[in-house]
Amino acid sequence: TALMMACVAKNVTAVQLLLELGASMSAVNASGLNALMCAARVGADPRPGAPTVDEMMERSAAIVKILLAHGADVNAVEKAGGNTALHLAVLSENLAAVEALLSNAPDLNITLRNEANNTAL
Repeated sequence: TALMMACVAKNVTAVQLLLELGASMSAVNASGLNALMCAARVGADPRPGAPTVDEMMERSAAIVKILLAHGADVNAVEKAGGNTALHLAVLSENLAAVEALLSNAPDLNITLRNEANNTAL
């Protein structure tokens, strides 16, 4: 979805606009990833002039907070590996998103285990 793509691109403005226009946060892709999961993951962008990983992490945390404020399901599990947004943030070493999830999601279940039987922490 457009919201998921904005989350992958770490485009805070687009995420805010799409949510204002009524974008659904319940949509998932073929792997079962939702917008919050897309926002929580980061990776290096090899393109010239691309934002640094640190900048992407800051944007990621901002988007995570926005999605949580709009009611994102923090305990949703992806199909491919049984990971939650917290698992994906930890696996991609995105400390900013981990902190955003832990600080802004009172319903976060840190005991959920993925298919490898690991909790996120």
